[in-house]
Amino acid sequence: MSASEQPHVLLIATDHWPASLLGVAGHPAIQTPTLDQLARNGIRFTRGYSECPVCIPARRTLMTGTMPRTHGDRVFKDRLPMPAVPTMAQTFRDAGYQAYAVGKLHVYPRNATGLDSTT
Repeated sequence: MSASEQPHVLLIATDHWPASLLGVAGHPAIQTPTLDQLARNGIRFTRGYSECPVCIPARRTLMTGTMPRTHGDRVFKDRLPMPAVPTMAQTFRDAGYQAYAVGKLHVYPRNATGLDSTT
């Protein structure tokens, strides 16, 4: 599949934000028009679950596809190296995608995800 035929992938991950706090989820007061449009035009995972909903361990789980007992971070270990497994970002790169992170990944070392990153 050529780069022009590959589907675009945008992953937005926020901390401590229940899915019910989106307009597209039917919240009666909160207005999130941009996120609502993204949700309507893409795929929305409404039954997501995090074994460890603490920010850094959850990001490490998402990036490596491994559970906290495997990657070793269940609390907040800002200097814990990423495990020696392919990351989600590297898997996308290996498939011909450009992978880029914006925001705070809080991984160590900084480029351990295989992403170009601004923080």
